[in-house]
Amino acid sequence: MTSYHKPDEKTLQGLKDIANKLRISSIRATCASNSGHPTSCCSAAELMSVLFFHTMRYKADDPRNQCNDRFVLSKGHAAPVLYAAWAEAGYLKEADLLNLRKFDCDLEGHPTPKLAFVDVATGSLGQGLGAACGMAYTGKHFDKSSYRVYCMMGDGECSEGSVWEAMAFAAHYKLDNLVAIMDVNRLGQSEPAPLQHDMETYRKRCEAFGWNTYVVDGHDVEELCKAFWQAQQVKDKPTCIVAKTFKGKGLKNIEDLDNWHGKPIPKDRVDDLLKGLQALIQVPNRTLSPQLPADDAAPADLSPISLPSPPAYKKGDKIATRRAYGVALAKLGQASQRVVALDADTKNSSFAETFKKAFPDRFIECFIAEQNMVGVAIGCATRGRTVAFASTFAAFLSRAYDQIRMGAISQTNVNLVGSHCGVSIGEDGPSQMALEDLAMFRAIPTCTVFYPCDGVSTERAVEIAANTQGICFIRTSRPDTAVIYSPEEKLEVGVAKVVRQSDNDCVTVIGAGVTLHEALAAADILASEGKNIRVIDPFTIKPLDAATIVSSARATKGQIITVEDHYKEGGLGEAVLSAVATEPGIVVTRLAVTGVPRSGKPQELLDFYGISAKHIANAAEEFVCKLHLSENSSRRRTGQGHLFCLSLHVWTSQSSLGLTQPLKGWRSKTENSTNGLTSALKDLYTEKQRLLDNSKAKVEEEEDDDDDDEDDDDDEEEEEEEDEEEEEEEEEEEEEEVEEEEPTEVPNNQTEAHISLGPSQQPTECVVGAAEISCRGLGLSRLPTFNNPDITKMDMTGNMLKNLLPKDFSGLKNLGTLDLSKNQLVDDALGQRTLSNLTLLKMLNLDDNLLTTLPVLPVSLEMLSINNNRLRSITTHSFRGLANLVRLEMEENLLDEGTVSPEAFKPLENLLDLQLDNNRFRSFPLGLPPTLQVLEISENLIEDMREEALRGCVHLRVLDMSHNLLTQRSIALNTWRQAGSLEALDLSFNQFTSVPTGLPSTLLRLNLHHNNISSVPAFTFRHLRPGLTSLRLSHNSLGNHGVERHSFVGTYRSLVELLLDHNRLKEVPRCVRQFKNLQVLRLDNNHIR
Repeated sequence: MTSYHKPDEKTLQGLKDIANKLRISSIRATCASNSGHPTSCCSAAELMSVLFFHTMRYKADDPRNQCNDRFVLSKGHAAPVLYAAWAEAGYLKEADLLNLRKFDCDLEGHPTPKLAFVDVATGSLGQGLGAACGMAYTGKHFDKSSYRVYCMMGDGECSEGSVWEAMAFAAHYKLDNLVAIMDVNRLGQSEPAPLQHDMETYRKRCEAFGWNTYVVDGHDVEELCKAFWQAQQVKDKPTCIVAKTFKGKGLKNIEDLDNWHGKPIPKDRVDDLLKGLQALIQVPNRTLSPQLPADDAAPADLSPISLPSPPAYKKGDKIATRRAYGVALAKLGQASQRVVALDADTKNSSFAETFKKAFPDRFIECFIAEQNMVGVAIGCATRGRTVAFASTFAAFLSRAYDQIRMGAISQTNVNLVGSHCGVSIGEDGPSQMALEDLAMFRAIPTCTVFYPCDGVSTERAVEIAANTQGICFIRTSRPDTAVIYSPEEKLEVGVAKVVRQSDNDCVTVIGAGVTLHEALAAADILASEGKNIRVIDPFTIKPLDAATIVSSARATKGQIITVEDHYKEGGLGEAVLSAVATEPGIVVTRLAVTGVPRSGKPQELLDFYGISAKHIANAAEEFVCKLHLSENSSRRRTGQGHLFCLSLHVWTSQSSLGLTQPLKGWRSKTENSTNGLTSALKDLYTEKQRLLDNSKAKVEEEEDDDDDDEDDDDDEEEEEEEDEEEEEEEEEEEEEEVEEEEPTEVPNNQTEAHISLGPSQQPTECVVGAAEISCRGLGLSRLPTFNNPDITKMDMTGNMLKNLLPKDFSGLKNLGTLDLSKNQLVDDALGQRTLSNLTLLKMLNLDDNLLTTLPVLPVSLEMLSINNNRLRSITTHSFRGLANLVRLEMEENLLDEGTVSPEAFKPLENLLDLQLDNNRFRSFPLGLPPTLQVLEISENLIEDMREEALRGCVHLRVLDMSHNLLTQRSIALNTWRQAGSLEALDLSFNQFTSVPTGLPSTLLRLNLHHNNISSVPAFTFRHLRPGLTSLRLSHNSLGNHGVERHSFVGTYRSLVELLLDHNRLKEVPRCVRQFKNLQVLRLDNNHIR
């Protein structure tokens, strides 16, 4: 091992002089541009001087020579000192520095590769070291060259997690050719950095990460020379030089002072400061030349890379595109030594392991550190040294979005591969599903976005990406998909493939990846019914083949459907909309995932989120319906043509009564009432009874006194008469009533009062009336003190209350209504007597707080709302004494059958209405009070209803179980018979395949839309008395074979509303003619000719 030789005094003074020259140039440049960071440059001046004119080896006239040492200025805001160093080295002219940050100058505010001496763009802090790791790994393992990599960071950016991801990576791979320099100048942008000048902590952190570490005086050039020399001697460890510096070093009355970040020196101080710096330079004209590098790195071979053999798949073979990616990458690796692969510990899922098995020396495991993986890939790809492919789940690439964004600014040629996209991954659930990735990558300049649909197109995408400039993103899927292309198929960037077409296509459907195969399946469904659609595979989402899309749309009368396993925002649909935006007469319907998805089988999820073959076929048929209605409108008016689509919308106040509509208005009914909940519920049930009675009365008017009505229904002859229908074209507008919260107004009997909250809080304003107090949205952290026995209503919504004490309500003994919603109340904040002392309280709202258990409540309570908290447990004592409670809301909590005791509801002797929506029940809760009339338990996970589920619920009239997992097999045989008063039942958005049997005889309204129902068993409704008034079967799979002759027996005289839209009916069911009182019939979006 060679010994260290201290540089001679002449060299050391030369390095000091150059440091001050760099300061002077930085100040002049930032003053000329009237912007920039001169103080950040001054702290790094000696570091830059020693690096560029003593330590680093490079050819100053050839900055991108493959043998040069690399330098990354991670603290990119210090760009002027970098430019000054290259001017001192002779590559730039001194005069060029005065054009800093100007439009026509490449010396930008932060470095970019527009300059030959910049490999990666920096300025978004915390990213330089990751790229430097990629360069160092390439130099050590791929190039096997002697060039070294230096990365200068600021102390402020060391708060970024990506810095420490890179530190761990470099230590793991023993990158002894990497040197990180921390310019610890103590000050950040707006205040001091966390550790300031605690150099020992910096040392311990770096050493803990496995780095060889030196703490030095960053303004002592001799100490710096020695530290850099020592770093060259270390083996199997990267080195970090932690340099103690001062921001604004050398600038009188600026050095080490805060509030100078990003500010040029004031003009009235520049001359004095420059004179002071110039006085420190002993030999102004002395130059020091950098050392030359060893010529031991071969020039990069930039010739195109081709697959050594065509894809080996045959049409019809099934393979997941993620697996095909691994095969393609391994084949590409045979063609070129420059091809390397990186992965973030998902290689057995992304199938990057296929490449690793073939070329272990060219595979880099980056572990679960996606930001660093992308940074390393960018570093590997600099100067064309490698063709890098980096893979992980596409969802996790969102974590590295800033690195990707900066990669585009860096003009990198990195290829990123995201697997497991969309809901089609199935059971893993939403955290693993990439549903934003297309939007993310489409927004990146110069990025090419590939979305292959089969093994052949995946191999071609990999091959093309290896030869494409800029970032490439390849989106791969988890499910196996059929190969649709021959091995010889030519695929190109920006060129779509029409994979199915005919001379009479009615709609153009554009799918990609998994949804392309769903589109082809939909085409098969429609073809069996004599309808043809055109199907397009875009291959690349960016750039998109607008010409093919527009020409296909023109051929299909302007009708386009896009279908994507992605959110609507920023995906395929929006790309198509952008492509056709200036084309008149083109209509685009987008099918995409909406809302946060859930776990399930892939096909279940494709169905549920409306992007399966069935939904594509329905959307296509809707277009066809509109098209035929438009074309045949004149013939229909004259009695010619045929009825192609039937859509009757005859909505009346009675027939539009929904299951939940009358239940959702209670807040508005009680908002300004101090009479408690009882009057509101009375109104609710009175209105509901009126509507139900109207339905019954209408039926009874039509009934005769014959006791054999049931036999009459069975024996009624089917009439074959055709009625001549007169149709008018009209545009229907649906007006949605949006309930908006009106601003709080001061009633006539109220005055504004100034409430002093004591010395701990600023005074605020509450509205105080004769009987009411409102302190809504004032940000209060403590309850104001009131002493007024006349107050009966208090509204504290939208504050920051965390703790409440009994004394807070001591002056409000007659309080009847209390709203504490949208605060920060936790369990310990409500003592046992805090609320229980309010002996007249009837209505309590605790929505949107942080409660995990119920507080002790006053026995007078009639209404309790505790939605959107974190309730996890309801015990046998939770409702003790609450015999007066009539309405209870516990929606959006964490309750399930294991945390709610079957005895919990027993004390609620008068409960009428219970809301348990959006919890975690998997089976129906037991022990419900017999008084219950309304139960809402939608949006849970219920898949089991035992026979005793409704036992005792003799008064239950409305039951909402929509959005669960129920099937006909999961409901015990006699379950519904327990609910002897049930009148309205909502089972929509479940998993029934046929209409459930054994329904309660009292049932009037049944909602089964959005299931997978294909049959209505005969005599299902025969026992119902007086019979159903509303039956909703929309969005199912009903075909004519599933509607039997006797399917609707028992409803012919009672049914007022029948919804059969969005099914598979090919003709109007014959039984429709037998309905005597039908007012609403929907048959649109079927296959009716």
